[in-house]
Amino acid sequence: VGTGLTASMVGDSSGLSVTNANFGLVIEQSGNYALEASGGASLSGLAGTSLSGNLALERNSTSSQVNRSISVGSTTVGIDVAAGIRQFSATNATLAVSTYADLTGNFSFDQNAGNLRGIGSGITAQMAVGSSSVGLTSASLGLIATPADTLALESQGVFSLSVAGISNISADSARLRYNNTNQAWSGSSLSIGDQTWTFTNLPQSDSLKVLSASNMVARLADSVTLSGNAGFQLTGSELQAVVTNGSALLNAGSVNAGVSAATAALVIDGSGNRQLYASGNFSVSATGVTEVSGTATARQNTATSATT
Repeated sequence: VGTGLTASMVGDSSGLSVTNANFGLVIEQSGNYALEASGGASLSGLAGTSLSGNLALERNSTSSQVNRSISVGSTTVGIDVAAGIRQFSATNATLAVSTYADLTGNFSFDQNAGNLRGIGSGITAQMAVGSSSVGLTSASLGLIATPADTLALESQGVFSLSVAGISNISADSARLRYNNTNQAWSGSSLSIGDQTWTFTNLPQSDSLKVLSASNMVARLADSVTLSGNAGFQLTGSELQAVVTNGSALLNAGSVNAGVSAATAALVIDGSGNRQLYASGNFSVSATGVTEVSGTATARQNTATSATT
């Protein structure tokens, strides 16, 4: 047993460390062993990316789970490691990717072919400016950090948008993606312990930073319903979104008018102000109104200054 220890896993470049850890080790007569070192989390080798929270090194080469307390002298340490496990496990930890998003939840990490690999579950991900945010809840994820200190990450979960004055929010699906590796990862699979992940849509890029929401619907100030396929990015002090194949409709009971087959831009600043501009086909839905045609724009600006 031990206390105040550091355990590290470093590949060709990036790596993980458990700091100020409690450490327990059991070695059988056969030479098989089980160990756990649990403490604080530290991530190295990825500029602008950090990991904080609780992290444990877990290794068990035996054929059964080892769950016991070990006492040596006056020191007692508990270990609980599954059969055959070989990983670093983070609980309620936060992976922060600078100028992009914070992802909090449970992670499992290992090293393979020089890459640091990770799978996450129960993830909450947020891009935030001021008190406004867009992200995912109840999400899972996969990530690969390459020897070149680049990162590929994909996460899928329930769409979340928290902005003052925007309500009735939903989406069929939502996916957060980051890739600066200049490699394509779509179809690649990870397996760590009993967890697996397959990258669904992570194309080659050296600058991909986007959260995509399919068939998003949101009510702006109880009057305008914005819908369509949305892509969000964090740019400086703004959340910016582009909506395609959508609509922006002004509602009054069962009657609405606005823009359909639309392309829209939505900007939310650090003070919670929003600017919306949509253009497309003119649309009216009202009893007795037929054969509507033409083009239209929809605009909304809650800030005190013009936006062009």
